[in-house]
Amino acid sequence: MPCKALYNQIQHHPRIYCRRVGEQYSTLRCNKCKHDTEKVYYWKEIETPEGDIKMVKALIYGLRRCMNNECRILWDRDLNASINIREVTVALVKKEERPKYLCKSWKLACKKKDKKTNKTAIVANQK
Repeated sequence: MPCKALYNQIQHHPRIYCRRVGEQYSTLRCNKCKHDTEKVYYWKEIETPEGDIKMVKALIYGLRRCMNNECRILWDRDLNASINIREVTVALVKKEERPKYLCKSWKLACKKKDKKTNKTAIVANQK
């Protein structure tokens, strides 16, 4: 069953607390030190049609490296994202702000005021 259909079915269940959690920036930020991550490449030898050996830069799919010189940890992209999404979910359940390192801008808080009630609400999904 697609996620959207499942969400629509269970969101109205009285015993289930179901909220969408935006996954933006979950892959791009290191969950250990909160800095940006980058793609990881390696040098690969390939043979040209002329028979020469040429070195080319090749992407290691799904692997990201923290850009913080003190951290430099290598992350599986999906593992890092899942830990970051967990952090957003925990904050949502505790009715706290989305972690700032997972916001669009570190300078902006992830809160919005509801114009009708004038109360501040947590923004879980910014789509």
